[in-house]
Amino acid sequence: MRKFLFFASLNLALMILFGVYVNAQNFEKPQTELSSVIEATAPNFPSSAASLGLSSKISAEVRVDSEGKVTNIKIISGHPLFKWEVERVSDLWLFETSTEKVRYFNLFFDFIFVKYDGKEDKQVISFKPPFAVKIVKMVPLKELPRIPHPPAIINLKKKSSK
Repeated sequence: MRKFLFFASLNLALMILFGVYVNAQNFEKPQTELSSVIEATAPNFPSSAASLGLSSKISAEVRVDSEGKVTNIKIISGHPLFKWEVERVSDLWLFETSTEKVRYFNLFFDFIFVKYDGKEDKQVISFKPPFAVKIVKMVPLKELPRIPHPPAIINLKKKSSK
């Protein structure tokens, strides 16, 4: 019971201090971090997220068969506007073959939105072996969309004093 309380307290402290969620289900599954990726596809920065100036870190768990093909994708965390794009490309990753029937890997995608003084839109992608991808969307300052704020509602009717 003391161990449980200790780990529960530790998990809560991590969540509060670092915004980290420790998924207990991952500890039960085999994690073969040493296998290498043969082929990886980077996602595009979603245009809806770019128009809102959003950034997000997405964590996904993929299930890989013995042939190295992704058979299932589970998004662990991240903003919903980025999740569909990560699901789309995670299915295209290819891992080394193995004698293990099923393996699980955690993939990490870091979407970063940046305003800069340049003249054109840019998307810079960098792979951080073995399982991380960084996607930077660079948008010129002058091309940022103007999103109007909703008008404030003011009651101009005077309250009648009776």
